[in-house]
Amino acid sequence: MIPDQGAERPVDVVAHLPYYVHTAVALHRAGLLHRFVSAPMSPHPSPLARVPGLGGLGGYYNRTRVDPRLAGVPMRRMWAAQTVALTAQRLAMRTGRGTALALRSALWDRAGRLHLRGPSRPESWIVHGLSGIMAGTAAWARRRGALVVCDVRAAHPRAMHRHVTEVLRRRGVRYEPPDAGIVGRMEREFGLSDVLVCNSEYTRRSFLAEGFDPARVVAVPLGCDVERFRPADRRPEQFTVLFVGRDSYRKGLLDLLEAARALPRGTRLLVAGEIDSTSRGVLVGLGIEVEVLGGVGADEMAVLYHRASVLALPSLSEAFGMVVLEAMASGVPVVISDQVGAGDVVTDGVDGFVVPVGDTEALAERLLALSRDRVLVEAMSRHARRAAEGNTWDHYGERLVQAYREVVLPLTR
Repeated sequence: MIPDQGAERPVDVVAHLPYYVHTAVALHRAGLLHRFVSAPMSPHPSPLARVPGLGGLGGYYNRTRVDPRLAGVPMRRMWAAQTVALTAQRLAMRTGRGTALALRSALWDRAGRLHLRGPSRPESWIVHGLSGIMAGTAAWARRRGALVVCDVRAAHPRAMHRHVTEVLRRRGVRYEPPDAGIVGRMEREFGLSDVLVCNSEYTRRSFLAEGFDPARVVAVPLGCDVERFRPADRRPEQFTVLFVGRDSYRKGLLDLLEAARALPRGTRLLVAGEIDSTSRGVLVGLGIEVEVLGGVGADEMAVLYHRASVLALPSLSEAFGMVVLEAMASGVPVVISDQVGAGDVVTDGVDGFVVPVGDTEALAERLLALSRDRVLVEAMSRHARRAAEGNTWDHYGERLVQAYREVVLPLTR
């Protein structure tokens, strides 16, 4: 069921992450998008930003540019929330990550709600928002008769932290759960939502395990930009393992470092993102070349993949794992745990390897096999690229619209 061209478009999308423009584009192409409330986007960089004396003007252009695929769609940008949230995050991080995240979520939530106010509300109104920033927005929209769709970007917080805490406890590591206020806020969002759109089957299963109605929880796996992420002309001569992750405990860095002890001395390990104190201690005397990159910006990732022979992401719990698809699109085989949502697109032994979570011996064996067999790496590289080409953002859009046809729109009748 897609509205006629003359029908009013029912969906307002509220998102603060740039890649959710693909959600808006998919709904717009299907004739469903009424309005898009987003953080500032810059999909088309201006060369003015590189001209001396005009950098400010070019930067402003980059921040305000409207995606041409959404021409004609009313747009609202959460400028104030973007500015205040970033400032608040820097200040609040001094008092704990949980405080910073809670404050940032509340700011985004209020900004989105303010932009939805006003008389312009379609019939069969649907508010499609991101988990973590829509507790107040969902309550406000429901009071006004809207159907609420929550776009879930992570496994259910209680299911995820039970699993991660237990695995790390066996390693002697204490893993702090998220701030109780954040979990409570997310659970209010879930309870207020008519439909939960999960970013993978792994995420969907975590909600079913918590007792959610299967009829209102659907999986719509994310996609990848296969034009931006492309294979390198030449592979690195030195066997190079890449790890990317901000929460290194949950992303399985300790397991990777344990497995890396079995790798030959000529191996290089690239670590991008945050590193916990325990992992920093293990890095000393690991026996292979290690390069700690710290935080890597989104614009730098395409170049970083070209430095890698393989991506290793042995996460203890990973709702999706965008880096998996991006690496595959870049022709980089992946070695991941069976707790990674993006594993649905990985064919074990063909374009990468999937190992049991926490099995450092299996992880070491797969990495060692790749380090010894360049022909295997090349074959997996070709298959990885083909797999990514079957999971583009256009494919994501088709899956999202299908979910709307089958699950969301029937609820508006």
